[in-house]
Amino acid sequence: MKGKIGLVVGLGVGYVLGTRAGRERYWTGVVKVAKSMSGQGTPGQRLDSAIATGREAAEDLAEATEEAVEAAKATTAKAAKPASKSTAAKPAATKAAPKNPGA
Repeated sequence: MKGKIGLVVGLGVGYVLGTRAGRERYWTGVVKVAKSMSGQGTPGQRLDSAIATGREAAEDLAEATEEAVEAAKATTAKAAKPASKSTAAKPAATKAAPKNPGA
């Protein structure tokens, strides 16, 4: 009787431990297959990576836009000052008057 109880207990413990080990191996295999099929990581990891890349690109674009606006403002300010001085320094009378051939 003791032998039969020991055998049943041993089989039960072996079954439980074996199913746990098998389940871990199964899920490890599933994750490996998913990673190999998707290229890099799980779909969630790829999504996180895409979001991070998008944020970095948006920040770079915002910085470039700000720099372009500042450069345009500086160029406009430089161009406006000499133009207003040259217009004030040269009156309209400096233009050549059209020659009247009949007079």
